[in-house]
Amino acid sequence: MSIENTREEFERLREQFLEQLPKSCQNCGREDDLHVHHIVPLAFGGRNVLSNLATLCGKCHGKVHGINIRESHGKAVREGRLKAARPGKWGAGKVPYGYDIDRFGEMVINEEEAQIIRLMYKWRYVDNLTWPQITEILREMAIPTKTNGAWSNATLHRIFNNPLYRGEYYLQGEFIGYLDNPILDKTLIDAEDEYKRKHTLPNGKLYVFRCKSLKFGHKAEGGGRRGVGKRALA
Repeated sequence: MSIENTREEFERLREQFLEQLPKSCQNCGREDDLHVHHIVPLAFGGRNVLSNLATLCGKCHGKVHGINIRESHGKAVREGRLKAARPGKWGAGKVPYGYDIDRFGEMVINEEEAQIIRLMYKWRYVDNLTWPQITEILREMAIPTKTNGAWSNATLHRIFNNPLYRGEYYLQGEFIGYLDNPILDKTLIDAEDEYKRKHTLPNGKLYVFRCKSLKFGHKAEGGGRRGVGKRALA
């Protein structure tokens, strides 16, 4: 079961667990502001079973997650994730395209999706294709997104602006460290850096050009079909 599904399962069962667990903090005995605490965190492979749960008050729960003062449950969990984070260990949230999470909460490369990521970066930063052109190629090739939805500029925006593919791991905006084996190799990283250097405007924004001469998946002017063939996949 993935981290996302495990946490979703916990949220569904939270009230049921509160009914079954002791009605006081198992650390200090307090009987109000009670939280359900995972002894082995979900991110480390912990399960939603009573043997892995404990009742803690907000203050004690905060201390477990490295907070010295009384904090809200949400902030305590966020601080705990940051404290336990390291490159390669997935923190929380939606798993990005190109990666899967194993049963121990470790990020592993999904090689089939990673190949698509590399192609997308080549199309963009080596072949100078626009986002709409890349979107159309992916649709023509019938390549699914992570959720089997339709490719869009919004999806590409998340991919092209995710430093994880370069090996830079951030959690909640905090830099955690570098991955040992990023999806992108040095050639593609250098191509991205060079592209952005050339197309960055004086105000710091990236200039996005729009090329209308190339249209994948539609009939070309001479009647032949312009597909995704050798140039797209080279």
